Amino acid sequence: MDRPLLLKGPFFIMNTKDFLTLLSVSLLWGASFLFLRLLVLDGLEPLQIVSIRMILAALFIAPFFIRKMKKHSFYEHGFSFLLIGLLNTALPFTMFAYASVSLGAGSLSILQATVPILTALILFTLYKGEFSYFKLSGVMIGFAGLFLLVGPSGNLDLFASILCVVASLLTLSQAYI
Repeated sequence: MDRPLLLKGPFFIMNTKDFLTLLSVSLLWGASFLFLRLLVLDGLEPLQIVSIRMILAALFIAPFFIRKMKKHSFYEHGFSFLLIGLLNTALPFTMFAYASVSLGAGSLSILQATVPILTALILFTLYKGEFSYFKLSGVMIGFAGLFLLVGPSGNLDLFASILCVVASLLTLSQAYI
């Protein structure tokens, strides 16, 4: 049995395998913003970048989808798949790609980091979710961390920042569709 990496508490236990998985996903997620910015600097248009990303993702996921297609008919749910793909994947990626023209990879990553904070606030506001002391502390720590990363000068392009926040909101909507 894998020993817990973190102490057992009211939230979770994270063993070494879970921690390494989280670290790997975090590195891949953060690297995507770096590569997005590098591709823009190399002269690719935002829509070209999004198209390449969507085609590669489709090629990667197609074998899994085809294997499961026997259980779930594409014809019954095809429109739903298309709508989810457009609203929760293609549109946010496009917004981030356009924002990357005027924002650096660090700024894009910071703005994407608002997703859990916005999720908690929207859950509390719109869905009357429970907002315990621990959840409120987490949101406050998240805002403090973002403030420390951005700094009081807030040197971010407003339109590009708005695109990133809207893209983040679209991304968080995946949890509810």
